[in-house]
Amino acid sequence: MTPTADQSAAILASKLRAREPFSFWRFGDGFLELAAGRKGMTCDHEPYSEALRDGLLDVWTGLVTSDAPGVYFGDWQAASFVGPKDPSRYERDWQQYFGRVPHEQFLHPEALLLMRESEPLVDFWRAVREDPRRKAYFGPSENNETAKALGCEHVRTRMKFVLEDARHYQENLQRGDWDVLLFGAGLAGMIPAFRCWQRHPERTFIHVGSALDPVGRGRSRHQQLSQARAQALFAQIEAVKV
Repeated sequence: MTPTADQSAAILASKLRAREPFSFWRFGDGFLELAAGRKGMTCDHEPYSEALRDGLLDVWTGLVTSDAPGVYFGDWQAASFVGPKDPSRYERDWQQYFGRVPHEQFLHPEALLLMRESEPLVDFWRAVREDPRRKAYFGPSENNETAKALGCEHVRTRMKFVLEDARHYQENLQRGDWDVLLFGAGLAGMIPAFRCWQRHPERTFIHVGSALDPVGRGRSRHQQLSQARAQALFAQIEAVKV
């Protein structure tokens, strides 16, 4: 059985504190839609395109066939917000791409998201804040103060047409002398993060997605805590002021 969100947050926090290199990646219905060649756009208004599809399939291939230790995936089927119009379609698609991934590589996809109020969730972000290693956050400009509060250098991105600047972001990430990367730059942002992981598998890569949005940027998903509740949650982290 996939660990719960709180259990998964605790696992990732323990790895941070042990300075154990790992990577955590989250693929969801947007990836499945793209991989199936369907039309549309991401919730950040990044248009679906053949280039985005090919780039994400390259990320998927590289990760699921890698023998690098410590590669984890969010088990999208365990998400509380999964409710597509045709669940069986997504289930078939998910099994096609992730059915052969060993179960021990799955964690809960909502592990780090500010959709709940819990001590394990707070403790994960506390582990990030207390980690003395060099850290970077690759995500929207509006989350700059939150990134700074966590002790992260901020590689800022716009959230629409990220793919257009993917090579620029990749170069910025690869120039950075950091040990831990938190990234939440939409589906397209996975591509430069993955390229950097290929070059530095000894580093830690954590796909936080929209986790920091409720604190800084404001709610970007209806399942998230309100900004006031998210900021109150983050205020529990020692030495963090938001």
